[in-house]
Amino acid sequence: MHYQRVMKFGDPNKGGARYSTPAEAVEKRTRVEGDCLVWTGHLSVKGYPRMNIGDRLVLVYRWVWEREHGPIPDGAEVDHICFNRACINLDHLRLADRVSNTRHRSGAQPNSKSGVRNVHKRGDQWVVRLKSKRKHYEFGIFDTIEEAEVVARAARREMFGTD
Repeated sequence: MHYQRVMKFGDPNKGGARYSTPAEAVEKRTRVEGDCLVWTGHLSVKGYPRMNIGDRLVLVYRWVWEREHGPIPDGAEVDHICFNRACINLDHLRLADRVSNTRHRSGAQPNSKSGVRNVHKRGDQWVVRLKSKRKHYEFGIFDTIEEAEVVARAARREMFGTD
């Protein structure tokens, strides 16, 4: 740690900003972007806000949730309904189970070849395929990705009640 401080600040005793309470850190390390309250401090490699409380590294949005609502129940996760991982606006957070949180995504997976959620390439056509409870369901084969995207949205609404 001392070596890192020397390399970063030129002094082993110097460090980043220190706040007396987590609430003060939240107040000083956020900015408003649209409807979101965005954390400007440290982010994980996946873009989630983190801060130190004592000797523990905690996810800021979980701390914000627990400060207002109490402990997060076992099996529950805090879901960002705004899809902005750095957002800690309490109005943009909800409790969800793992399945609901996974279904509530803003778009395709990062490794998607089509770039459209639940749409896959098959030859020179596009297939709409959803998975629920370890079972795959196909909703058709389409000539254009635009047609497939419309059907994929409708299929998600039909199966899960969400786009």
